[in-house]
Amino acid sequence: MKQIECHVIQILSERAILIDAGKKDGVDRGDVVTIVERGDAIMDSTGKMIGHYDFVKAQLTITRVEFSFSEVQSLKRRSSAYFIAVGQLSQAMSNNFHSRIDYSDPEPINVDSSDIHPLRHDVLSDRKVRVGDLVKIDVD
Repeated sequence: MKQIECHVIQILSERAILIDAGKKDGVDRGDVVTIVERGDAIMDSTGKMIGHYDFVKAQLTITRVEFSFSEVQSLKRRSSAYFIAVGQLSQAMSNNFHSRIDYSDPEPINVDSSDIHPLRHDVLSDRKVRVGDLVKIDVD
């Protein structure tokens, strides 16, 4: 698994944001993204920087993927188990259960309303999500 860092490039509405990562970066619909504020550098005992203590502003889900950008929204996740019978009846009787994720309608994201610039066809301690915010995506 690798982590991609990108940025918020446009806020379409209180429910939709564009980021500058897309198919070319290996992201997929359903990937979870984390918008963060970069925190203090963390040093190990030798003084070597080993990372940052980032503060999470929002965790969102990619809902649309284009080649160079993606749309993300805040979707409430609901898990449910469903039975998948594959092939023969004996396989169906083997209790092969798989998890499925269902999503609700998009929920509002805590954005700076002055940063909202919807597309013409779109109707839809500062912790507000802003254009330029760092975005992290874990992809397979």
